[in-house]
Amino acid sequence: MGLRKDISWFTPQDTDLSGAVWRSSGYTEVSLSLFEALEKLGQKVIWNAEGTAWHVNYCLPFYYQTIGKKNVGYTPWEYTSIPDTWKYNMEKCDQIWATSSWCKDVYESMGIEVPIKVVPHGIHSDWKVVNREIGEKFYFLHVGGELPRKNSDLVVKAFLELFEGNDDYHLILKVSNRNRVPLPHPQITIIDSFLERDSLISLYNNCHCMVYPTTGEGFGMIPFQAIATGMPTICTNETGCSEYADLSMPLSGEWVSVEDYMPEVDLDFDSYGSGAPKAIKPDYEMLVSLMEEVTDDYLDHKTKALRGARIIQNEHSWDSIAERIVENLDL
Repeated sequence: MGLRKDISWFTPQDTDLSGAVWRSSGYTEVSLSLFEALEKLGQKVIWNAEGTAWHVNYCLPFYYQTIGKKNVGYTPWEYTSIPDTWKYNMEKCDQIWATSSWCKDVYESMGIEVPIKVVPHGIHSDWKVVNREIGEKFYFLHVGGELPRKNSDLVVKAFLELFEGNDDYHLILKVSNRNRVPLPHPQITIIDSFLERDSLISLYNNCHCMVYPTTGEGFGMIPFQAIATGMPTICTNETGCSEYADLSMPLSGEWVSVEDYMPEVDLDFDSYGSGAPKAIKPDYEMLVSLMEEVTDDYLDHKTKALRGARIIQNEHSWDSIAERIVENLDL
């Protein structure tokens, strides 16, 4: 098959003009996975190239570049409204891609008139389905706890409330830095080093339950990948995660002001002209109940997660997402 029209692609990889570090391993992983899948279709992707038929910006609208004949803004977002300053760059695009139907609804509610299409994330073939067995210990896993909206403090609080002093249970926290992790505890292991994909997959495969009480996700790769391996996953069933959370152990919550619930989050609330953004406050008592339930009835929850894994594996490969992109761009 000959190459189709080239696509230019942009995702910031280091720092912005203010000197703030922007790099995100999640954005990079998605970009590289899509490049690989698009290449299989004979579609060449060139990094930040001028003169192509299409230029895709996979980043926040603040960073959008309009250098192609036609331009796409591809953006996940976690909250119920976007800054007014983003609208200008979004309206300069020919298409906007949202990572979930929930995200699409947010953009439409903010008055974005550019055609908006849903381009979710996929699962790489390296993430295999695993039939887990419990050995000497039951391992809970939480990933991404360096970000306030991941609510690692709730995970630690619930774990210690249920299992402190019982060495049959252990919690692993995978973080990028130690700014928000708890004090040392013999039943909690903190991993703050970078893990290559095979090591990260091995970590997932050797744990029994993912705990992910997030306040908001544009999509939510962490719980999505966990369910795709057949791991019982406690995940907030709102925002982008609502598209797959019920394949395992959905967690309820209530809508609250981001400013009130997470005052440490660096958002300029005055720039949200149609109202300050809201996020989900996970139900702590339900979180405790689900963590206890998964240990009491592990076989039932593992069986449900394995069914969910097969749905994700069959319907949400990166190859299928690449086909959707080619269709969107009419290549």
